[in-house]
Amino acid sequence: MARITIAGIILITLTACGGGGTGNTVAPTAATVASQANAQTTDMPAASSAPAATAPTVSKFAFLISGGIHVYSVNPATGALTEVPGSPFASSLDPSAVQVDANDKFVYAITTDGQGEATGIATFTMDATGVLTLVMTSPASNNPAAILMDPTGQFLYAYSDAQITNYTIDPSSGLLTATNNETSAPIPLENYLAFSADGSTLYDGNDAAFSVNPSTGALTQIQNPSYPAGVDCAMAQCAVNAAAGTLYEPDYGSGCNEGCTTGNLVEYNDSFDQLHSQPFTFGDGDFELVFDVSGTFAYEAVADATGGGVTVTSFTVNPTTGALTQTGSSVTLPAPASLGRMVLSD
Repeated sequence: MARITIAGIILITLTACGGGGTGNTVAPTAATVASQANAQTTDMPAASSAPAATAPTVSKFAFLISGGIHVYSVNPATGALTEVPGSPFASSLDPSAVQVDANDKFVYAITTDGQGEATGIATFTMDATGVLTLVMTSPASNNPAAILMDPTGQFLYAYSDAQITNYTIDPSSGLLTATNNETSAPIPLENYLAFSADGSTLYDGNDAAFSVNPSTGALTQIQNPSYPAGVDCAMAQCAVNAAAGTLYEPDYGSGCNEGCTTGNLVEYNDSFDQLHSQPFTFGDGDFELVFDVSGTFAYEAVADATGGGVTVTSFTVNPTTGALTQTGSSVTLPAPASLGRMVLSD
C-alpha cells in the first residue's frame, strides 16, 4: 500500500498490476489535484481552500511491508534509507497494509492469517528513532484490504471488497474504537481511497464520493464522478508527487499485458497534460513507486520476478522537469522477501 498526499489529499493504492496506459478512468486523487489548483471541474467538487503552508521537509521514515513492517530512517540530504534497529516489526502478525499518523506517533497495520485473510488491525506506538511497539490488535470485519487515516487524525477507515468501515482514534493512546458506520462501496475491488484537503470528502476509487460527518466519521454518498480519458490508474500503479501536484503513470506500451518489465514513466499535471516521459524499469509489474512529502526524493520497490527478494532504489526528483535520477543508493531484502506496500511518513 502506498499512501501519498497532494496538498493534504491522501491516496492509497491497493494494486500494482501491469497496465497499458490506455484506459479511460483515473484515480480520483488526480482529479482532486485539479480542484486544489482551482481548476474547477463539473464532475468533482473543489476541495475547500486552505491557508498556504510552508514547504514540507523530507519524510523522516519509510515503511515497507514484506514479511513484517520494515522501517527505514530517511537521510534528509541524500534520501538514503537506513533500516532502524529491530526492524522488521510484527513479522508474526503477517501485516498486509500500513498507515502512519501525521505526527509520526502511531502506526496501524492490517494483520493477516498468512493466507491473505485479515485477522485484525494492529496499533503501534513509534518512538523518535522509528522503533515500533505493539499496543493492541482490534478485530477487523469484512476482510479489509486497505486502511486510511483521515487528515484530521480522528478516524481510520478500513476498505473491503465493497464495504468501508470506520474507527475512531483516541488522540492520546492511538487506540481504535469500531463504530457502527459501514458504507457500501458501489464497485468492489477499486484501487484507491482519497480524502479532500479538509477531510470533508472521501473519494472511493474512480466511482463515488462521500461526505464525512465530522463528529462520527460516517460517510454519505454524494456523487458518482467520471474522469477524463487517457490515464489509466485503475490498471497501472500510479504515483503522485504531492509537493508538485503531479501524477506519474507507468506506460508499458501497446500490446503489453501483465508481466512487462520496461516502458515509460509519464508525468501529468493537474489538468492531465503530459509534462515529462522517461524510460523506466518496473520489475515484472510488481513494484511500488512513492514520493517523499517534500517531493525531493522518490523510491521504487521492486520484487524479483524469480523470487530473489525486494530492492528499493532511491531517486532524486528534478524540481523543474520532474525527471527521476537514481542516487546510487538502494537497499535489498533478500529472498524469501516479497513485496507488499510502501509508505512514507508525512
